Amino acid sequence: MLYKIIRRTLIGITVLALLATAAYTTFYLAFEPDRKVIYSQPGGVELSLALFGLNQSSNGALPAILFYHGGAWTAGSPIQFYPWAKHYAEFGWVAVSAEYRLNGSNGTNAFDAVADARAAYLFLQQNASELGIDPHRIVLAGGSAGGHLAAAVAMTPWPQRDAVPAPLALVLFNPALNTVYDEEVAIAHLFEDKGEQISPMHHIISGLPPMLILHGDEDELVPINESRDFCKHMVAADNRCTLIEYQGAGHGFFNWGGGNYDEVMADVVNYTGD
Repeated sequence: MLYKIIRRTLIGITVLALLATAAYTTFYLAFEPDRKVIYSQPGGVELSLALFGLNQSSNGALPAILFYHGGAWTAGSPIQFYPWAKHYAEFGWVAVSAEYRLNGSNGTNAFDAVADARAAYLFLQQNASELGIDPHRIVLAGGSAGGHLAAAVAMTPWPQRDAVPAPLALVLFNPALNTVYDEEVAIAHLFEDKGEQISPMHHIISGLPPMLILHGDEDELVPINESRDFCKHMVAADNRCTLIEYQGAGHGFFNWGGGNYDEVMADVVNYTGD
């Protein structure tokens, strides 16, 4: 379960989410996207995708990777994955970091965030030709709550899911994979007692995309046993699931500027074949 520490209050979560502060916004200014596009306007809220690696010379459509940031469905920013996106663009990918509605700024819940995550993926699929990407080679990635969103897009039912190609693979950084919470958990209200409906742990079937999970073994916010159990059940259902554990690493160990960034980047790049 996520996360006995979450009971310390949403303020504590927001602090631990790292990249929701103005200081980190400044920190990431060196990683400007090539373009931003509006992909959805739920309730009049404009949501954008930050795109890296556009207009590359290529003999064919490019692979793409879509990142969802963390922040307990409450805070955070797409800026978190700008360094990752820029890195993948340098490898010849189109890389995308998605904005989605947050409880802290929009008063929304986790179901709204999942709806936005699905809409972002659908937008890439429907505009693949214009963006120069291969709709059959889109990787979904995310950290913490963003890891949950990536997995929820690939695993939970939604109307357009079967009308578009499935993700090529998933890359999940300390993801929230079991979203069935006790009432005493501070974020339980974001799931309205229906967390099982969008819980990846509760939607494991055969035939899912291959997944790489990266997790620190000293993560107090998302215990590593959650990823271990998830991967075990994935393999039991004849799916491919690889878990890489990082000794001594806590939550958010994969962020740019952290001590594990280069190591984690190498592991992910090796997995995605670039």
